[in-house]
Amino acid sequence: HTLIVNDINNCAISITIQVDNISGPQATIDVITDVTCAGNIDGTITLATTSSTPLDYSIDNGVSFQSSNQFTGLAAGNYDILIRDQNSCSSTLADVEVSEPSDLQVQVESLSHPDPGQTNGSILLSQIQGGIGPYNVSLNGQALGQVTLIENLPSGDHTVVIEDSNLCQVAIDLRLESEFPLLDVPNGFTPNGDGQNDTWEIPDLNQLYPDNEVLVFNRWGQLVFNSTGYSNPWNGTRQGTELPTTTYYYVIKLSDGTSPLQGTVTIIR
Repeated sequence: HTLIVNDINNCAISITIQVDNISGPQATIDVITDVTCAGNIDGTITLATTSSTPLDYSIDNGVSFQSSNQFTGLAAGNYDILIRDQNSCSSTLADVEVSEPSDLQVQVESLSHPDPGQTNGSILLSQIQGGIGPYNVSLNGQALGQVTLIENLPSGDHTVVIEDSNLCQVAIDLRLESEFPLLDVPNGFTPNGDGQNDTWEIPDLNQLYPDNEVLVFNRWGQLVFNSTGYSNPWNGTRQGTELPTTTYYYVIKLSDGTSPLQGTVTIIR
């Protein structure tokens, strides 16, 4: 720029003045911490600057500013960060990206249902994807480590939880069901001492359901026989006294998570 000064006699003097451009405040990306789990809002952006004067920062297009050089609680996405100095000069860091892992997913390849009363069921996981590996597996709250085959399971409901290295989790609920063979429960017996059909035999009860409980009631609801396990079949007595010929009502608890068996049995003398 040229500055010309004239006096009253129209004498003039000129001065050349150079005005330099001052760059806006500068900052660079120091650290980006990505979102830990898909859908979370825990990402961070930290800036670095060599400015000797305080700066303000905005991540919402100048709607609000903060003095801290770190933004927290961010969702995944691209951000434009505005930097402003004390003279209201500004510059922009454009398209600063905060990433997130893909959804944590698991697929079950197969279920092996246990035999009745046994703990030989299993769950085979075929694919664990997304998140950040390695992956740890737990079953019903018990940590199993980095496995895909879960064995020695009883029938019933089971919850499998997959956890990645960021502690993100996905859970699946599974039910293992045994194919229970039908018990042949006789509806009567003849405890007359002839050596034939003198006791109420229930074939395979102890073998298939070792934790069974058998209860027998009379027509008035009084308990006349009770046995945990059925190694000594009922002989038609109560406390050593023969019971009369009539129909009784039984409840057989298999203790395997299924509903008790109920029916009638008749003593015939």
